[in-house]
Amino acid sequence: MLVFGAALLFAVVVSVDLFACGLAYGLGGVRVGFWRALVVNLTGTCLLAPALFAGFYAGAAIPDAVGTWVGFGVLMAVAGFKIVSHFTRHHNRGGVGEIISPTITFAGAIVVGLSSSIDGVAMSFGTTIAGMPLAFVFAVIAIMAVTDQAVVMGSNALGRAVARRRVAHGATIRTDLVVGVTLAVIATAKLFVELFA
Repeated sequence: MLVFGAALLFAVVVSVDLFACGLAYGLGGVRVGFWRALVVNLTGTCLLAPALFAGFYAGAAIPDAVGTWVGFGVLMAVAGFKIVSHFTRHHNRGGVGEIISPTITFAGAIVVGLSSSIDGVAMSFGTTIAGMPLAFVFAVIAIMAVTDQAVVMGSNALGRAVARRRVAHGATIRTDLVVGVTLAVIATAKLFVELFA
């Protein structure tokens, strides 16, 4: 049960960028249907699953203490990058102001899947190399196979609903700070548990 809870929390954190992308496309009036969302989902899974397994097997091949600190370092690096990005970048995820097509193309769906999963690759490797069990890997993959589809379609529908009411004129999406702080807390908590449990 603890492994499932950790996997669910991890899936939620990794899906934040995906939520932002779906919402951004929706705010631009672009619909992401079931099949396009499935392409986004599968593209992300093809990146994250190998990273999860790579971290798990790398963690099994090195001393526990090394895996703990490498995992902590990777997660904190991603967290720091996200926090800095919050204060230095103009957030316009998904190119809201540049979208002209009413429906995202399959190529566009692949791009969304790739771009929204880049940070997740580092998170996946950093989490599993620190000593998470193999059950965690399979739980994350299973959860994300279902939740990512819902996240993309749900956030896109929400964005289009807001856009139709003209409430989102000039809106920007700021999620980097939330993801960064959450990752920093998770990394610190994991380090504390693994060192002192």
